[in-house]
Amino acid sequence: MTLLLLYQFGFEIGRYVNLERLIEASKATYYDSLALADVDWTESQHDHAPFTEYLLGVVLAAYRELEQNTAVDLDHGARTRMVERAVESLPAQFRLADVEKYCPLVGRDTIRSALTKLKHDGKIVSEGQGRAAAWRRL
Repeated sequence: MTLLLLYQFGFEIGRYVNLERLIEASKATYYDSLALADVDWTESQHDHAPFTEYLLGVVLAAYRELEQNTAVDLDHGARTRMVERAVESLPAQFRLADVEKYCPLVGRDTIRSALTKLKHDGKIVSEGQGRAAAWRRL
């Protein structure tokens, strides 16, 4: 089911890295996150965050494994396109950290460069400066 949901949202990492193997390798953490997410289930006060964070960690580990095993060195244009797709997928207002989470294979300097290009092209505007800066899609 996890693979199907990932595929539906455009994450095809399961085609290249065995997610079941990664989950099996972290079985104790998997069960701990399920147990934490299950607390107060009967009162509808449960928190999905522990399991969601676990699953996102597995997906991130899969992408890192793919990068390491294939030694893929994306050109600057490919990384810029990844940032552009991230900006289109994120909420209308977002921060640099949101883009970093969406594009774990892209460095911060490349993300900043791509955001500056999008700003120059009139697709986004910056709101604030420094660490508190946010971006808004137009």
